[in-house]
This record gives sequence, structure tokens and C-alpha cells, in this order.
Amino acid sequence: MRAVIEQAALLVAVLSLVPLVAVAIVGGAGSLLQSVLQVQEQSTLHLLKLGTVAILSICCGEYACHEVQRLFEAVVAMAAHVGEAPK
Repeated sequence: MRAVIEQAALLVAVLSLVPLVAVAIVGGAGSLLQSVLQVQEQSTLHLLKLGTVAILSICCGEYACHEVQRLFEAVVAMAAHVGEAPK
């Protein structure tokens, strides 16, 4: 049970941290570029962030789905043994 909880916590951390870091890096680079070019349009920054999330979803979405499915299968397999006497 403890291993599944640790695996779930790690999966949540990875699946949330990777997009957040990517969006932060792209947003920082985009805002730096905007300040250098003196562009005042904020929608371009939102477009960059949205594009980053879209690219990450396209490239890594299948992996994330597979990992979540694997965790779900482990939880369902453990649920079948609930109530049994320990060996």
C-alpha cells in the first residue's frame, strides 16, 4: 500500500512539475524578449504559454496517460485484496 501511495505522489509531482517548469522557462524567455523588443502586447505571452502546454501534451501526453493507467491498475489490483487476512 505504501509503495502505491509513494508512486502516486511521485507521479503527481512529475506530471505537474514538468509543465510548470516548462511554462515558467518559456514565459520568462518570452517576457525577456518582449522587454528587449519593447513589445507591450500581453496576449503573445499567453500564446507562448498555451503553445508550450499544447506541445507538451502532444509530445508527452501518451506517456502521462500510460503512467496514470498503470497506477490505476495497481490500485485496482490492491483493492481486490482488501479485507483478506495478512499472510
